[in-house]
Amino acid sequence: MTSRIHSPQTRPFFSGYNMLITGGVFNHFNAPHPDMINLHKSADGGFHMLSQAISPGAMHDSSERYPPPRCRNGARAETIAQDVIIWARKLYPSTTKILWLQGPHNTAKTCTAIAQTVSEVCHAEGQLAGSFFFDQHRCGGDDGRYLFSTLAYQIAMNVPGMREHVNLAMAHDPTLPTKSIAVQVQSLIVRPFRQLRATSTIYLKASMVVVIDGLDQCRGQETQRDILLLIADLASSAHQIPLRFLITSQSKPDIRAAFDNDGLASMTHRIVVDAPSSYDDDTSKPQSSFTSPDSTFSRLFHSVINFGYLLNARNEQRLCRCHTVRYGKACVAEASAGMVMCPTCISETPGHRVRGHCRGAH
Repeated sequence: MTSRIHSPQTRPFFSGYNMLITGGVFNHFNAPHPDMINLHKSADGGFHMLSQAISPGAMHDSSERYPPPRCRNGARAETIAQDVIIWARKLYPSTTKILWLQGPHNTAKTCTAIAQTVSEVCHAEGQLAGSFFFDQHRCGGDDGRYLFSTLAYQIAMNVPGMREHVNLAMAHDPTLPTKSIAVQVQSLIVRPFRQLRATSTIYLKASMVVVIDGLDQCRGQETQRDILLLIADLASSAHQIPLRFLITSQSKPDIRAAFDNDGLASMTHRIVVDAPSSYDDDTSKPQSSFTSPDSTFSRLFHSVINFGYLLNARNEQRLCRCHTVRYGKACVAEASAGMVMCPTCISETPGHRVRGHCRGAH
């Protein structure tokens, strides 16, 4: 490359005119201009930084949770979900800004299916502010430190006008997602809502819904308690934040004690989910293409045993009534009368003996 440079004689290196330089490599450096830095702050730079410090797999529509559990049509869980949706559709609630869906340990799948259904309906109707599904089996899915940063990201996306204020908060302090959850709540949720109310001509008055599923799967009882206290503060009338919270969890002593606290008890409505029976499944189960050898052998073994029992029963005209009566409830009552029971009903009958004859009336 050849370049002809004209330089004043005052420069010591270029002492003459018409100096010819041949070869070499020319590198161009751009120093950041203060105006460019301000432009970066006013754009979506902060919001992009927040997107790198959240848990996308915890959202209701994440591919990491696909296919999610859903309520089955006509099941008990669907009825509860409809009640929750009615609560969520109340645009101007009075005092009940928190709904706690609780149950014993074997209701976790049912509660998650209800939370998923409510999230999808609210999202379709524009009422979902954010969602977070704790899952101790997913990598990082039990880390409560990601809860409020993930919710703040979704709130900025779903609540009109919030994106700008959350972006400015992150541009001012990019380390906010690494702060304590109390600082995250104040900096990424409370203060942006306050700024929105002060600057926006159309402030969101109707409440939107935040769904938090499986709080009992959050790592650390102290973290669980702190999360509930922060949610109680968000839901209090002091901040006038238009959010309501659906929380699902097992009814563990620490969580129950936190909800019994005066601050939470007065603003919480509770729904108890009963344990599902062995013959009633509330959720649709994703079908897996993989079948283990043990499960294959188990199904084959039970199929052979079922066939033997049913064939013998059919020949003696004592067919198990579970094939004609829903849920097989009649089998238990008539076992003592000599009715042959199939192995499925035997396994579901307490105190059974071989060939399905019950030890006593049930």
